[in-house]
Amino acid sequence: MSQYYYAAASLPLLLYDNKPQLKIEEFVKNISMLLSPSDARKVLAGKIFDGYPTEELSNLAKEYWYYEKGLRNELVKLRASSLSQDAKNFIYDYEENPFVGEIALAAFKSESPLASEMLINSWRWQIVDRLESGHYFDVDFFSAYYLKLQILERKGLFDYQVGKTNFNGLYENLLNTKTNESGV
Repeated sequence: MSQYYYAAASLPLLLYDNKPQLKIEEFVKNISMLLSPSDARKVLAGKIFDGYPTEELSNLAKEYWYYEKGLRNELVKLRASSLSQDAKNFIYDYEENPFVGEIALAAFKSESPLASEMLINSWRWQIVDRLESGHYFDVDFFSAYYLKLQILERKGLFDYQVGKTNFNGLYENLLNTKTNESGV
């Protein structure tokens, strides 16, 4: 297994409660230059929010996806049940995972979609944190870093004031549309 001391040491520290100092685009560019093409592909195949990975993943990313698929499938079961639907129609690559039921239920019962997202993002971070233990200069280190960078980027998208402004604009637009249709 290759060791990438310089590449790992050059990355800024990622903390869950802070904004990342590195953009995903910069990370992708750096990894593509500093890692072997095969290792870079394994790292960059671990995209959390672009569906399911179709390329070869690093060992850490494979382990992470065991949890991610389990979480998604448990959420599907809960949502399908609440809508009186058969979850089998929506499950992807089912594999029983006993470690995700509690977080899925807590997210499902959250008071708001934002609270649910934040709970899930925190859980994702904890999973990656646990999986990266002992990996410092190898492909799995970079996979963990990439997963964490994605979590932080997603977390940064949720801004209360921006959301409220967007909602109010959409609501106002809807009211104006209805008013114009009714001629009032």
